[in-house]
Amino acid sequence: MVDIDFNLLRTATELKGESDRAAAIVGTSVLETHLEQLLTKAMIDHKKVPDIFKGYAPLSTLSAKINISYFLGLIPTDLYEDLDYIRKIRNDFAHEHGPISFKDQSLADKVKKLKCIQPWLNIQRQINEEHLNLNKVEESENTYKLADNNEEPRNLWNLAVAVLTFELDGSTQLCQKHESPCDAFGLDSLTIVRSSEQAQ
Repeated sequence: MVDIDFNLLRTATELKGESDRAAAIVGTSVLETHLEQLLTKAMIDHKKVPDIFKGYAPLSTLSAKINISYFLGLIPTDLYEDLDYIRKIRNDFAHEHGPISFKDQSLADKVKKLKCIQPWLNIQRQINEEHLNLNKVEESENTYKLADNNEEPRNLWNLAVAVLTFELDGSTQLCQKHESPCDAFGLDSLTIVRSSEQAQ
């Protein structure tokens, strides 16, 4: 029996009970919330910061949150590209009124392009090669079952959401809080004033 305990995969287990459409929308919503937390951490403390994510504000859409996080250097390229694929998959589910599932070829192809799941798949395949009895792997709140069907697109989606959540949390922890707009550039207000006067 093999018990692989990954705390970061708790989200994958929670999504297992949802329909494909719900898993796509809820999973993406989880990631969007973590993006907001990352961006908020990077911003100065101001009462209007939460408003920038609401309604028709500049960062109200998932696309805007992903782009600005990347353009400001808050997330690496691989994470940026995976989040954009996640966004496209979410949109497919949200805009399709007829039957839709992760088994649809176009969706399956997008899920399999996610880079974040590749290391985990390599681990699973290595275990498979060692002829372990994967059907006896126990599951718990913090354990993800390594079984043959985990390479199905729906299970890969659940895994991707969990891994990306973990990566966003890591980026948030590493992000430095700025006390003022000038801190982001290592300047103080006096330096800016002097530079402006010299330019004149």
